Amino acid sequence: MSENAKQLSQTEIDKLDEIRQEFALKNHEIGQLEITITLAQRQKQKLIEEYDKLRDSEVEYLKQLEDTYGRGYLNVETKTYHIN
Repeated sequence: MSENAKQLSQTEIDKLDEIRQEFALKNHEIGQLEITITLAQRQKQKLIEEYDKLRDSEVEYLKQLEDTYGRGYLNVETKTYHIN
């Protein structure tokens, strides 16, 4: 050991070990959170795609109604199709 180096006490070493363990735990928690965020983003994207498909189905069905009854609009509350 060099003349300028000082040996740490066991208490000091224990404190450093405790801090390093806390860092390791926080790194693990951050990693787990990143995985959760990634999975949530994927789930959100899937839901958006399903929503878009549903909207496309609605538009297609409204076109079918228009082909059947002519131009008009659908009143969802009264469940009636009003011809223009």
